[in-house]
Amino acid sequence: MDSGPENSVVGSWDADQVAVSAAVSAAPKVESLTDSFKAAAIVAHDAELRLLGVIHAWSQSGEWAEHGHLSPASFLARMLGVSHGEANRKLVLASKLSVWRDVSSELAAALRDGTVSVSDAELLFKFATEPRIELFARDLPKLIVQVPLLNRAHLRQLLTHW
Repeated sequence: MDSGPENSVVGSWDADQVAVSAAVSAAPKVESLTDSFKAAAIVAHDAELRLLGVIHAWSQSGEWAEHGHLSPASFLARMLGVSHGEANRKLVLASKLSVWRDVSSELAAALRDGTVSVSDAELLFKFATEPRIELFARDLPKLIVQVPLLNRAHLRQLLTHW
């Protein structure tokens, strides 16, 4: 079997699939559909974070061009069966997650433990615009604490007020 770079990426992807399958198998036996839903939601959250991490690394690698695509978004749209706009959204989100997890250990921990969902993080990032990036970085730990306490509308309202 060839051990070139393409196979190492496939090998990594296979390892990620095995890790997700292992997480599902290792989940405690459930007593109710609610327990089953909670366990599946945890696995889905972890898989989404893992996928976005792979998307970011892959988009930076330039491998998409080797497959005849002019942009990572066109390749991603084709592979995931989503619109070009949705592919771009995932690329931007993957990039911002990579940057902000490095900047904020609180965000990294909250994403890992599920206190902050990927959707919550995406909403937070909408307020991390260039004119207020330093303020956002300063206040992010305080904002993260509020995320699990608020519904989506109230979180948006808090961020708008912030």
